Amino acid sequence: MASRNLPPQRREFVVRGDGNCFYQAIALWNDEIKIRRLSSSLIERNPKVFEPLLFSSNSVEDHVKNSKITETWAETVDIFSCASLLERPIYTFLSSQKT
Repeated sequence: MASRNLPPQRREFVVRGDGNCFYQAIALWNDEIKIRRLSSSLIERNPKVFEPLLFSSNSVEDHVKNSKITETWAETVDIFSCASLLERPIYTFLSSQKT
């Protein structure tokens, strides 16, 4: 677990990796589908800000189209977008152990 690495005011939540896991974790504060939609809209409205963060898509348009589909994994651009929307830092950890 990553808990020992977190500042004391932060909490750790374990979420099963299934393609919706990032949005399910964020849904602890808001609705998963709503967050996905708001994140995509923010990226779409600010392509110059988010384009450098793209990983698997060739364009903001392609990324937004794909990210609106449930079970599409969140990428750095989506995490940054959600952190911007929520005005909160977001820490992600990947377990090296099979759960």
